[in-house]
Amino acid sequence: MKKLKKLSSPEIFLRSGKTAGSFRSSRSVIDKLRAAALIFAFILFLHAAVFIFPASAADSGIVTPGTLPDNLIVTVKVPASTPAGDKIYIAGGHETMGDWKATGAELIKISEYTYRFGARLEKDYEIEFKFTRGDFSKVEKDAKGHEIPNRKLFFNFEAGENKIDCAVEAWADINADGSSAGPKPPEITGDYEFIKKFKSKILGNERDIIVLLPPSYKDKTSGSGETSETEATEVKAKTGEKKLKRYPVLYMHDGNNLFDPNTSFQGVDWGVDEACAKLYKQSAINEMIVIAVYNGPDRIGEYTPFKDPKHEGGDGEKYLQFLIDELMPHVNSKYRTLTDAKNTAIGGSSLGGLISLYAGAKRSDKFSKVIVMSPSIWWADGKIIDYVTSAKLDAAKTRIWVDMGGAEGEEGLSFTRKFNIAFKQKYPGFKNYIYKEFPDAPHNETAWRARIELPLRYMFTRNK
Repeated sequence: MKKLKKLSSPEIFLRSGKTAGSFRSSRSVIDKLRAAALIFAFILFLHAAVFIFPASAADSGIVTPGTLPDNLIVTVKVPASTPAGDKIYIAGGHETMGDWKATGAELIKISEYTYRFGARLEKDYEIEFKFTRGDFSKVEKDAKGHEIPNRKLFFNFEAGENKIDCAVEAWADINADGSSAGPKPPEITGDYEFIKKFKSKILGNERDIIVLLPPSYKDKTSGSGETSETEATEVKAKTGEKKLKRYPVLYMHDGNNLFDPNTSFQGVDWGVDEACAKLYKQSAINEMIVIAVYNGPDRIGEYTPFKDPKHEGGDGEKYLQFLIDELMPHVNSKYRTLTDAKNTAIGGSSLGGLISLYAGAKRSDKFSKVIVMSPSIWWADGKIIDYVTSAKLDAAKTRIWVDMGGAEGEEGLSFTRKFNIAFKQKYPGFKNYIYKEFPDAPHNETAWRARIELPLRYMFTRNK
């Protein structure tokens, strides 16, 4: 599989203006007038140039439609039920398609219900994409309103021009017959509860939380099960009531992507609920409570513990405080949890993997199990590497899972490998550390869904 070329961020192509030096006071009035005339003429030239040579996307470092002759052309027909005033976008895993932003690249309307996207690529790529109407709540669906896998294309640079024809059958909010699709009920396996609009004073915002409960949670006849010393005082000894079972807890980021395809990015969820149900049935893992914390508009800021010179961010410490000081107390008061670090895990992918790694290193007194999938180690030039290797992790009490896909780009893979080498050098006797690479795995929910069972088994293997 071809590795994706990582295009530079547009920010680095912004010109840094320098203040022009002032005219020397010794110049004569005539010289000053001449200079002023030259400046005025130059300004007129610049204004004319705007119309003669309109700014192109090449100025931002990205080759997009109209910059050069397109060698990739995607044509799509949309259903007649598509609102006439709506714009059509292509969202995909390439910068010309917006790196999976719902408004990645606007398509050009070439006829009624037919749109075109063109771009010029300069090497071979394998790209996944979908069509939207500007939001993933308006992403394309099949004729029955079901999720569809990401579209895939392999662009062959040597072929010269690649033409792809597509057709959208329906939209997430509009059925194929034109009727309103309406909100879909959650497609979550097992018992679950919603914590709607959970407010955070630390972050100054609110978000939804999904609590996935284990099969035996509502069984009032269940025994004590897993027990920790910190829970001993909570036994209802005075009434003689049988102590109900308490459970380990797994906190996961990007909660809207974990269980339900209707709320998940790109319409594909991790299947954490299904993986847990399967592993419970096999008696492969201990039952747990999964706390799925939705992301929000400031996902980048909240999931990054350090500021990046190009992308900023850096509010990860506040997000960690929110988890520990606001969400945890609420969860522990409402649900039968085991509250000690031994029974508390944290996990996520991409930037969610980055903040999980930071949390495990910074607050090992709260989290002893850390699931780090496809982490953005590259953030802030890999600063997390020095941070983790400078921490004093207890190898006997901490378990860490780190993995990476081989098709996630050279930069991401390179930084993650650097982390793995540095970690093993710093902690040569760290037995509870796993690092795995999956050669053909890309950076998306489909890939994480395919392997989520592995870290769950590693962290919560049932004692037999």
